[in-house]
Amino acid sequence: MKLFYLAVLALICAVSSSSVFSESRCNFELSESKDFRFKKISDCYYEIENHINYGGDNYISVDGRHGIDSVISDADKLYLDNVEYYFSYEEVDGPNFTRHQIENYPARHISVSGMEGYIGEWVGFMQMLPKYKKNDGYSLTVKCVSIALGDRKSVLTTKFCAPDTYSGNNFIKKYEALVMGAKLDKQKGQ
Repeated sequence: MKLFYLAVLALICAVSSSSVFSESRCNFELSESKDFRFKKISDCYYEIENHINYGGDNYISVDGRHGIDSVISDADKLYLDNVEYYFSYEEVDGPNFTRHQIENYPARHISVSGMEGYIGEWVGFMQMLPKYKKNDGYSLTVKCVSIALGDRKSVLTTKFCAPDTYSGNNFIKKYEALVMGAKLDKQKGQ
């Protein structure tokens, strides 16, 4: 009898882990994750709501009007330095918010489920004063992952930042894995 309950529990876990976050208007889907919940901000633009949004960089966006080439050709998103691509992060030194780059690693070319793109990591110092934008304030070193993934018709772009600590880096890895499982447009059901 105990073996039966363990089998049922395993089946329930398998079914619940395969559930999908899908946005048909935006033509994309992601496997759902207990670690990341998405809040719709506007058409096809979502914030990750269960993590501190350091620098306003925790988002996912899908553009069904432009393909991956639109990201590659936009220096505000991805720029070429020497022979390598890097994701862009704006330096900010304002009275309420500061963002300074410590390290920007070259973006790696990726190919996932018929889509092409880039993934890169950035490490920097961020500080936000308390009570600005209704937060408690922070001052820390963060690591951010940026991903642009798509085909000629659609592109998914996302950034996710977490403290540059052991647990923060684990969330970065989990987020990368989640996004690498994304499906766009025609790929659904494949």
